[in-house]
Amino acid sequence: MPAAGARCRTCDEADGGRVRIVKLEEKRTDVNIATDMLFDAFSDAADSFALFSGDSDFIAPLDLIRQKFGKQVLVFDPHERFSDICYHASYYAHIPRDLPARCQLPEVVPLPNGRSIHRPPAWA
Repeated sequence: MPAAGARCRTCDEADGGRVRIVKLEEKRTDVNIATDMLFDAFSDAADSFALFSGDSDFIAPLDLIRQKFGKQVLVFDPHERFSDICYHASYYAHIPRDLPARCQLPEVVPLPNGRSIHRPPAWA
C-alpha cells in the first residue's frame, strides 16, 4: 500500500497524472435511506414508510421495520426486473419508470394575479 500522500505511478504516467473515469456510481444513498428509515422506526416517528425502489439491498431494513417495530412498509418499484423485495413489504406495487417525471408540475404555472411560476431547470 502506498504511503499517505504518495501518487500512483501508473496514474502519473497516464495522461499527465490524470485518469479517465468511465462510470460514476454513488453508493451511499441506499445506506442513508435505510438508516433514516430505521431511525424513524426506532424513534416511533411514523406508522408507515413508503419506499420508491426495488433494490434488494433494502430487504433487511424492511424486515426489521415490519417485524421488530410493527410498521407498515409500502414499496413502489420502478424497475422492470423482478425483485424479491415484494415479499418483504406490507404492500408492493410496480410503477412505470417515467411516473415521477409525468407527475411534475408543468414548465410554467400561471397564478391568479397574472404572474407565473417557472419550474427550476434542474427538475426537468
